[in-house]
Amino acid sequence: MSPRRFKIDQSRPFALAIYGPGGSMDLIWKAACAAPSTVPARGERIQPMEAKGARPDIFHAITKIEQVVWAGGDMGCSRTRVFTRPA
Repeated sequence: MSPRRFKIDQSRPFALAIYGPGGSMDLIWKAACAAPSTVPARGERIQPMEAKGARPDIFHAITKIEQVVWAGGDMGCSRTRVFTRPA
């Protein structure tokens, strides 16, 4: 599998991704937007109801948060990666 090429001109400046216990290969939900998102703190419980297969009785505890920031051309991007486990 060849690496995916990032195209800065096709990206939004902010993104939030929530991952399950399988790490970065276990994407639960993601969103890209023009404004930054509020991120809960490590240890808090979240309920990503917009995620595929979400149920109102299942919560996820935040185990780790990563902030990735880079610049390309005239635009910078910020990606927040939230890692979770079933609570």
